[in-house]
Amino acid sequence: MLFFCFGHICFGQDNVGTTLQLKREVTEEREIPIEAKFQHYVGELYGGGIVYNVWKDSIGVEHGLIASLDDISKGMVWNTYEKLTGATSLDDGVTNTKTIVEALNNCSICAAGMCHQYRGGGFNDWYLPASWELYELSQNIHVINAILSNDSLDETQPLMMDYYWSSTEGSSGSAWRQHVGDIKQKFFYHKYSRGRLRAVRRF
Repeated sequence: MLFFCFGHICFGQDNVGTTLQLKREVTEEREIPIEAKFQHYVGELYGGGIVYNVWKDSIGVEHGLIASLDDISKGMVWNTYEKLTGATSLDDGVTNTKTIVEALNNCSICAAGMCHQYRGGGFNDWYLPASWELYELSQNIHVINAILSNDSLDETQPLMMDYYWSSTEGSSGSAWRQHVGDIKQKFFYHKYSRGRLRAVRRF
């Protein structure tokens, strides 16, 4: 009988075909295609904040969302008076924030204005997250808080189990906000109510 050896293990002719096939399958399972690999990950301290979502577009370019390392306000109003701004996107906080800031004359004492003026990590492209972006942040609270609670840095603070404003408007007098850690996606509330702010940027 012919014998075939791999290292110190030898097999007879009858089972070598099966063995080689199994060896190929194990090797293929361990090899991750280059196009499927990600450079960044949820919980990574990067880009002036902490990464909380990553994905690739249709041509394989990697994108992600980064949250500020601390709440930039513990109680800020969305706006102090009723005015329809047109910031209605559920997933584009960049456009929402620009729309709000322009409609409210570059307000500094409002949720979108504070995020727009934030310069954490030396970056100037922070914004107030749209409702979906805020929901994704809430969904990853356990990973984010595990990192921010144990990094021994005074300037980083975990997310609080509290209400946070999104940039998605509902009407002239109300906008969406999220209770972080809650399973419900959105909360519809009056703009003059106070909520926490966690700024976001993209890469």
